Amino acid sequence: MDLDESNRTGLCLNNSNPLEMHYIAVQTVVYSILLAFSVLGNLLVIIVVSKTTEIKATVNYFILNMAVSDLLFTMIAVPRTIGELLSKISKTWYLTGLLGNITCKLCYFTQDVCTAVSILTLVAIAVDRYYAVVYPMRTGVITSTFRKILVTCIWLIAMVFHVPYFLAFRLQTDPVSKVTICIYHWKYNVSSGKAYFALSSGFLFILPLLVMSAIYTIILISIRSRKIPGNANSSSLRRHKIKRNRKVLTMVLAVLFAFLVCWLPMNIYGYLLFFQWYMPTPCTQPLEKLVILCIAYSNAAVNPFIYFALSENYRHAALHLMRFRKRRPSRHLENTITTRNSSFATQLMPKNSKRALKDNTELTELSKRYKNRPDSARCCLVEKSLNSTSN
Repeated sequence: MDLDESNRTGLCLNNSNPLEMHYIAVQTVVYSILLAFSVLGNLLVIIVVSKTTEIKATVNYFILNMAVSDLLFTMIAVPRTIGELLSKISKTWYLTGLLGNITCKLCYFTQDVCTAVSILTLVAIAVDRYYAVVYPMRTGVITSTFRKILVTCIWLIAMVFHVPYFLAFRLQTDPVSKVTICIYHWKYNVSSGKAYFALSSGFLFILPLLVMSAIYTIILISIRSRKIPGNANSSSLRRHKIKRNRKVLTMVLAVLFAFLVCWLPMNIYGYLLFFQWYMPTPCTQPLEKLVILCIAYSNAAVNPFIYFALSENYRHAALHLMRFRKRRPSRHLENTITTRNSSFATQLMPKNSKRALKDNTELTELSKRYKNRPDSARCCLVEKSLNSTSN
């Protein structure tokens, strides 16, 4: 969602007034920190979910989708905002001509598509948590194929809603400062801009929040009315699944709360801007808009910290991927040393000891071969292989 005062007044009015230098310095540092934390955090989430098979559940694929959208949003929105701060003029665009016009439209389009993808993915997570908590023993509700279709539909819906951006955003040149700016302006009818803002905010912010509120209310009522079974006849698998789902639910609610806190001020500011404030405002960004943008942009940096703070699986997977591994000798050198030492020790052993060593070596090799199998299957396969060898 873009908040542009110039939509109500046409061209920017006081474009040459610079921001105070201390505001520029503070905001630049804050945005740079957000950029670093968001990029590193979301990249780590993407790597963890992609490389770790133990956490490849449906909810984690949705979290992966959110991490991708947050990363893309940060890499587009934050550098652009830093460039505006350093230029001291809001909406400054450094490219001109056809390329500048295309990038002006595409940049804001992609940025707000990513925001819509995040909230629509939160709705999909809420539906997934509903089935996981209310019907904990029902599996296969959201299959792999359905999950891929759902993620694709989320991106398509977000793109369709923001197609008008290609009509509203355009390049203009300030006649005073001669600076090229990318503005959001409905050329023929200002009321169309108001209607579009209300429609997009209603369908991509208010309605999803109402749907998620209803779903999580049902989930919480279900949890309060049902105790975790603990008698002798209850299944340990069921108890474990219920506890795990509750932990995931806590993490998801924290992500939803963070999204609401970060993006609600932006929506309130937008409604005030379009429907309440009528006096012209300069294009230089006021302090309140800078703070609201900073809070909204911080959501992409906060989400990874929530994942790793509230999910033990994410922490273990990240530590496993980042674990320092000592440099081992080359496989050829290691095999050569092992072979020489084994052959020398075998020559000094009696026959019974040699036979025991051979059996132990075979057992070790078979255990390595079947290390990815379950414990019971691995034992049976190793025993079967030893018996066939001895026979």
